Amino acid sequence: MHVSVRSQDLRLEEGANPVSGHFQGGLQSGVEIKKLAQSCNHFLAKCFLLLKKIHDPQRPYGYWVFLISCVMIISVDPVFFYVPTIAAERKCLGFDGELRITAIALHSISAIVYLTYVNYLLPTASPKIEVKHFWHFSLIDLLVVLPLPLVLLILIIDIPELGVQNFMFPMNFFLLQYLLRVTRCYTLFTKATRVSGILAEAKWAKAAFNFLLYLNGGHVFGALWYFSAVAREMICWEHACSVSTTGCSRRSFYCSHENSIDNQWFFSVNDLCRDDLAFDFGIFKEAIQHQIVDVTSFVGKFPYCLRWGLQSLSSFGQSLQPSASPGENIFVISIITYSMVLFVLFIGNMEMYLQSVTIKSENVRLKEREIEQWMSSRQLSEKFQMEFKKYQPYKWQEIPRIDVASNLLNLPKDLKRNIKRELCLEQIKQVQELKKFNEATLDSLCECLKLAYYNERSYIGREGNPVDEMLFVVQGKLRVYTSVSTVRTGSQRTGHRDHKNHHLKGGDFCGEELVAWFQADPYSSNFPVSTRTIQALTDVEAFVLMADDLQNLFIKQHSVHFLQSYWRFRRIW
Repeated sequence: MHVSVRSQDLRLEEGANPVSGHFQGGLQSGVEIKKLAQSCNHFLAKCFLLLKKIHDPQRPYGYWVFLISCVMIISVDPVFFYVPTIAAERKCLGFDGELRITAIALHSISAIVYLTYVNYLLPTASPKIEVKHFWHFSLIDLLVVLPLPLVLLILIIDIPELGVQNFMFPMNFFLLQYLLRVTRCYTLFTKATRVSGILAEAKWAKAAFNFLLYLNGGHVFGALWYFSAVAREMICWEHACSVSTTGCSRRSFYCSHENSIDNQWFFSVNDLCRDDLAFDFGIFKEAIQHQIVDVTSFVGKFPYCLRWGLQSLSSFGQSLQPSASPGENIFVISIITYSMVLFVLFIGNMEMYLQSVTIKSENVRLKEREIEQWMSSRQLSEKFQMEFKKYQPYKWQEIPRIDVASNLLNLPKDLKRNIKRELCLEQIKQVQELKKFNEATLDSLCECLKLAYYNERSYIGREGNPVDEMLFVVQGKLRVYTSVSTVRTGSQRTGHRDHKNHHLKGGDFCGEELVAWFQADPYSSNFPVSTRTIQALTDVEAFVLMADDLQNLFIKQHSVHFLQSYWRFRRIW
């Protein structure tokens, strides 16, 4: 009995092993799937952050991509006007199905790109700003991406039932939306100009934007001209139908209509609409005579319509002779107004460009003269003056004001070292403790000098404060005084003067107590305390040697002397 129970338990355990194995395998698979999902989410998050960083409108590149997406939207919309066409064989209204699908796809892609920028790629600082930012863009940008062209494509099929005049009414809403899109594009450009700095301030950027407005205007007006020409021919058909004594139906205007009687009547009266005396087509006469409305290929009619739009803008609409139709005259007025706006923008940008060029050239001339005065007042040799002028002209255009210190920093290393050496080497040699150094050490000391400016009445050093720099005066006047009696040693001289109250001028120096201090202890962590106050009586220009640079020099000298003594000692022993 016990043996049978034991055998049953063994069989149960053996049977349980596959189940537990499958269960554990399922758990492992679930963990792997979870890890895979987490890694995918992490990868997508990193890609999204990278995309947001690249297309961040706060960055110059991001705003230009945003602007290009808006230009793509406003450039796609006029393509819808080329969908209707006149079938040349049957003289009826047809539609370009492939172009309609292509226009819908391009419009959808443009809207998705635009909404992606608006809702995901625009950074915000706080939740309140984010909510405000969302509502701001939902009221403006959602109007920009409303699919009004898709609605028009639905209505365009029912033109024979609606009538041409009724169909043209929703076209006004499309034009208003298009005007909003163009306005939005212009605001984005102005914001990009403000953010992107040098890129947007480049001459080619504004010129390219003005040229883009010109091309886009020709594209829009050319498409409207083509569509209006088709509509004008259908109005002529309606007129012929209304005066007909045999009777006709508007359904016969449609190419899919199979009523042979109406089609035969329509084919016979259609010749009346080709007669200039019977019907005035106004500015659309060219499209009817050259049978542009009969061209079914988009590639065949688009260049002609674009040329008509650009030519009309270039001539300010002077070559257009409209009929008495109010809509046609409004269309011509729009062309003239847009042309004048482009012309005013062009003149304004040209005037601003000429003014900027004049101002820049004048600034460069003033900067050049100031630089020459600076070099001549410092008695810089003609050799270095020529090298300085040869290097600097293109740099002068980048700095808003002359700053000789910044100019000196931007010079090539060898030229900067030579100029500092010529201006300051003799002053450095006036310090007795530094005069004993060799030329290489003095050259390295000259490289550490920095040009500094001090305003009138400013304090360079105060009595009781640590001395952290040596000053070699190039130009200006300083007052040195002390409020208490101070015993000066021979090594504590200020421009070779030992008076308690005296002045420094160009060629003098102060702060030489640092030399004696570091000469005594190169590794000192403290600086000597000043026993005098130094104040600028005029605007002062001077070269400054910081205490850290001077300390490093003495540490190197101390190390060299130590090594020399060590090897000298080794040779003796």
